[in-house]
Amino acid sequence: MSASVSELTQPKRKKSKTGLIVGLIVGVIALNVFAVKYLGLSHGIEIDVFPRLLEDLGGGILAETNISMFVASALIIVSVLIVRIFFIPKFTDVPGKVQNVLEIIVGGLESYAYGVSGVKDSYVPAYGLTVGAVIVFSGFVELLGFRAPTTDFLMNFALATIALIVINIVGVRRFGATGRLKSFFDPVPMVGPILLVTHLLIPVSLTFRLFGNILGGMIVLQLLYAVTPLFVPGVLNSFFVLFHAGMQTYVFLTLMFTYVNEAAEEPQN
Repeated sequence: MSASVSELTQPKRKKSKTGLIVGLIVGVIALNVFAVKYLGLSHGIEIDVFPRLLEDLGGGILAETNISMFVASALIIVSVLIVRIFFIPKFTDVPGKVQNVLEIIVGGLESYAYGVSGVKDSYVPAYGLTVGAVIVFSGFVELLGFRAPTTDFLMNFALATIALIVINIVGVRRFGATGRLKSFFDPVPMVGPILLVTHLLIPVSLTFRLFGNILGGMIVLQLLYAVTPLFVPGVLNSFFVLFHAGMQTYVFLTLMFTYVNEAAEEPQN
């Protein structure tokens, strides 16, 4: 009896997932068209490696990516509040559709983080979820005509630096501060300086990889906006938001979890 019930519910789940994906794509296209047509925001070819400084806002202290990061943060907060107030006012033992989706996302990320990193510390997947939200919502603000915050080298360096801190927190909690430092000098003491320098360059590696990939996607979209009708970039932008940003999140987190796994490994004697 239970098997037959599950078989009946599977088509409904597939339809709901398909409807969610289609709805997200349509929403992204509609948001893109609305921003350009009614808000007067343009997507001309303005390809700059570094974000412009806004002299009218603090004498050049703020960059355009600072403003877009404020917008992305506001979108994250508003989205969370909408879900919490209107869709999940109270968590239940039998989850509804929205709670079920959230549990799948969080549970999947936790399983992946634990599997790759080999540690059960809750702050590791928590940081991963935060990074994922920042990267994905940075793609959404680009639909509104803003430059994505993740195309700012310093923004990505901040994310990578925090990742380095998380990595070392894991190592210190496993072996203590002295044990963590000694791990760089195993199995041969003379490799210690090399391993230390390599370890300190982790934020540089993560930063350049994320910065280059996101900036490359922005350049491609800027060119498409200049030579194609509005609807075409809207469709392609859906691809970049839903796939490209997700892929960069996957790469960033996989590398970070791998470094966490190295920090949690037992020293070789």
